Formats: sequence, structure tokens, C-alpha cells
Amino acid sequence: MANDRRITIRMRGRIEDGGDVRFEDFIRQLDSVRTALSETERITTATKSVAFRVIGLSHNSPATIVLEAVDGSGNAGVAADVVGMFMQSIDAVRKGTAPDRFDYPAFRAFKEISKLVDTHKIEHVGISHNGDTEIPVSALAKSFDLAFGSDERETGSVSGMLEQINLHANQNVFTIYRASNMPKLRCVFAKDLRQEAIGAVGKHVTVFGQLKYKARLDGGRPFEMKVTSIEVHPPDDELPTLMSLFGIAPDLTGNQSSEDYVRRLRDEW
Repeated sequence: MANDRRITIRMRGRIEDGGDVRFEDFIRQLDSVRTALSETERITTATKSVAFRVIGLSHNSPATIVLEAVDGSGNAGVAADVVGMFMQSIDAVRKGTAPDRFDYPAFRAFKEISKLVDTHKIEHVGISHNGDTEIPVSALAKSFDLAFGSDERETGSVSGMLEQINLHANQNVFTIYRASNMPKLRCVFAKDLRQEAIGAVGKHVTVFGQLKYKARLDGGRPFEMKVTSIEVHPPDDELPTLMSLFGIAPDLTGNQSSEDYVRRLRDEW
């Protein structure tokens, strides 16, 4: 059914604006929903084939927009699954329960949905699906810590490639890309580390600092670090080879043969 693939979003602006939503806030609110839908598709399906088209738009009180998911492969079931998971995730958070398969990018995207309501730039945003009761996004903000737990911190280190540095407006953020089976890590650093960070872009590094994580999110893996120091590792072609070490310590074994020397070391262990 087409209704299984439809989401209705209602917005009401501030009283001083007569209930109208300001254009920039309207765009930001819809973009936060778009990002959350994209993250939902990522954790729900193996391919990115779902698009959303606007099938209803009105300026009644409140302003209303209706989206319908369509799947590029022609499989309406995939589109319905994404919409269903999106609404289930919103409902789970509202009830203080962590949704299945959520990682930090999904968590952050869903938290953004309520940001404009939290900061009183929009008076009300409600989301509904298939005739179900509308869920006010204001109910989400208070439930995130209940669903995922508060931020926890510990001192540690992480190694990987340093990329995607952002210095704009003193944000001082870069990303560490770790092994392929590990999520990337957002790193915030102090201004006095700026030159070190710039020099380390595109290099393999180990960063040290305070890791931030949630026990009930992404298996308790850290999602952010406040960096206190950066150690840059030499590239592979600058590391010594076994051949370059040949003959470096000719008198290491003394009068013993290599075999006897190694045997003695093992006995000492």
C-alpha cells in the first residue's frame, strides 16, 4: 500500500510570526528529516536506492508536507521498510528505548530533528505515518539520554588516518579513519594543536585524549575524542626493512652460535 510509504510532517511557527515558519527554519527542519531518513536507509538496507518525493504540500494551520518513499529498483517493500524503521525508531526513542542497529551517525541525525523545537525557533513539529497518531518531536529531546544513557568518558588513544579537518569558525575538528571494521572517530582539538593537526592531514597517526561514548550506543564504542596530543607515524616506505637490519649488531651473540643464543633467551623467558 502506498500509505505504508508515506510520512506526514506538520510544522507550526512561533506566535510572534503568526504561526508561520520562517523559510530558513523550514529548510533546516526538512533537511534534518532528510538526513535521518538517509541514515535509516543505511542501517536498514544494503543499497541506497530509496528516494522521497513530495506528494502533498499545504499552508493550513499548521503547514503540512507529505512525503512518499519510492525505490529505484521497483521494490516497494524496501521503501516501506525504510519508512517503517524511521517511524519505529522515533517511537522507540520517545518511549526511552534505544532503536535496533543504531550507531552514532544515526543517533546524531535523529537528535537533530528536534533541535529547532528545542531552541524555540519552531513552535511545533509533528510526524505521522499511515494515519497513526502524530508524534511531536519535542518528546524526543527529553528521551535521548533515557534511551541511550548519558555521555561517559575515559582516557585513551586511537590510531588511524587523519582526514577531513575543519578549522572554519574555530571548530578545530578532524576525523580519524580506523580499520575497515571500525567506525570513524570525530576528534576535537585545542587551538594550540592546530599546526600539528594541519601537518598530520593524510598521515597515519595516534591521537591521545579523552574519549566520549554511550554505553547503550554502538556497542559502547567511542564516538568522539577531545585530543590532547598527536603522534605522527612515518610512512611505510620510510620504515626499516629486514635487509637494512642485516649485520647491524655483529657481536650481539658474543662467542655463542645464533642457535645457542636464541635457546638461552627462551630459557630465560
